[in-house]
Amino acid sequence: MCNIAGYNGPRRAAPILLEMLRREEIYDGGYSTGIATVYEGKIHYRKVLGNVDTLIRETDALELPGSIGIAHSRPGRDMLCHAHPQVSNNGKLALVTNGTGYLEWEKLTDSARMLEADGFTFTSRLDPIQEKATPPLLTDGSPVWCLEVCVNLVEYYMRRGLSFEEAFLTAADSHPGERVNVMLNAADPSSIFVARNTRPIEALVADGESYIATTRFAFPDDVMGDVYSLPALRVAKVTREGVEFTPKRMKSMKVAEITPRTYKLAYEKIVGMLSSGECVWDDIELAMKNSPELWNEQNPVSQYAKVGYDVLWQLKCEGRLASRLGVQKHPKDDAKRTLAYMSLK
Repeated sequence: MCNIAGYNGPRRAAPILLEMLRREEIYDGGYSTGIATVYEGKIHYRKVLGNVDTLIRETDALELPGSIGIAHSRPGRDMLCHAHPQVSNNGKLALVTNGTGYLEWEKLTDSARMLEADGFTFTSRLDPIQEKATPPLLTDGSPVWCLEVCVNLVEYYMRRGLSFEEAFLTAADSHPGERVNVMLNAADPSSIFVARNTRPIEALVADGESYIATTRFAFPDDVMGDVYSLPALRVAKVTREGVEFTPKRMKSMKVAEITPRTYKLAYEKIVGMLSSGECVWDDIELAMKNSPELWNEQNPVSQYAKVGYDVLWQLKCEGRLASRLGVQKHPKDDAKRTLAYMSLK
């Protein structure tokens, strides 16, 4: 699962973001990594194929200016143009996302061709045309990266008079999936914007600064404040003072809620897994996804990743979670990532 970190406060964002991302990438991610900040009305970003250490070693990411920013790592290792952040054609918007897919992939082709007709270009366009290419596809059949379509959709709707928040919600709602999208707008350096469908995102609101992350394991140990789980199907604005929600909700999908029964069953299942031996995050995530007894069958899209992280955090707070770090090779090449191998104490 991808990892997301965000910071909005009085201090320089880049060192904080990269340390948060380092704390997260032991669970998953680390094959491609990126960061974006806003400073003096511009998006500043860097990304690499590799982990946080690679990003710091090969770029000046640690020195990026600005006190607001987002960072991302993902377990995929495809091409550099697939790494996050994705930046819009006008260079004013930056997007990172965590998710496994969309409910209707073919609709992405319609959006990509609409943008193409409007003059948008794509740095992720593959040439020559690939056989068995997957959507989104341009008019000549060339595939482009889905997230580059998504960030440019926000710019497209803003060109047509929508506010950034309205454009962000419209773009997210038009292509629903098991996702959470996080964006920066260079024209509004006061806020980080989050559109959450199902993937987890947590917020820590402290004294005059706010943090967001895929999991609260990322939050600094020495910062005290209030922690919130952002609700599904909402768009939030994360300021230095806290989290605000737009009045409109995303309506294009239904999501199974985490009920007390869901949590109890998930807790018992994860404890059973960890009691039997070491597990990595992928084991736990798949177990939560492939346990239909946890979820309402009428809402097949569930919050399986969130409940998994919630249980792990509870076990940590109970003093029962043990972990050790181990190295795993990428199945396609010799790239390595560090994983947390978890068990019960």
